[in-house]
Amino acid sequence: DQCGTTGTAPAVCAAGSCNTACAEGFQKCGDTCVKVATDAANCGACGKVCDAGVPCFGGVCGCPEGVLFCQGQCFDPMSNAAHCGTCETACTGGAVCADGKCGCAPGEQQCGAECSNLNSPQHCGSCDKTCATGEICAVTSCIPSTQACPAGLTRCGDACVNLQTTASSCGTCDTKCTGGQACSGGTCGCPAGKTACDGSCVDLSASALHCGSCATTCTSGQSCQAGQCKC
Repeated sequence: DQCGTTGTAPAVCAAGSCNTACAEGFQKCGDTCVKVATDAANCGACGKVCDAGVPCFGGVCGCPEGVLFCQGQCFDPMSNAAHCGTCETACTGGAVCADGKCGCAPGEQQCGAECSNLNSPQHCGSCDKTCATGEICAVTSCIPSTQACPAGLTRCGDACVNLQTTASSCGTCDTKCTGGQACSGGTCGCPAGKTACDGSCVDLSASALHCGSCATTCTSGQSCQAGQCKC
């Protein structure tokens, strides 16, 4: 049974009929259930409208302290690769945003305009070492593509990789660690002191968009201090 035809979704459906209650986290404004914590047209209360282009966070209009307001949205300048440090700074060439600066992910190195794990035919063992046609890269050595990978390595595309430590093939050839995560024991994980939230490694003690936990966002005027939202 669904309550999608009444105009009050996501109202609670009980015993085959829709009642007047809204689902948890929603509030009834008129004949519609809205999430007042994030609805810019009903921010914190029904009918409280944020200024044009201003988002609603935690029931308050505007971004938390220390957070960038770019193109009508709030972004963490310390971890967002599209707005790293400033709204205009986007990380390119496979770089990630860490502590407000663009750089290569753990286990990778800057080779020209791109980041490389130095285990590809284009950058085999070093930025300047290129394998010949018909060869693949086995960590630091170019070998014929018809040759089996050395012990402990697995063939993934045009490279022989260690599935336990390779961020681009972590655990399996198709599993890529993202957002600054490294591969350890075949599992992706963030560096010490950071947690994976929305595809990025963030510091829960200082991120106003992920304060203390990935799901906790500080409101406008608040900052995140030691994992707690404070004015």
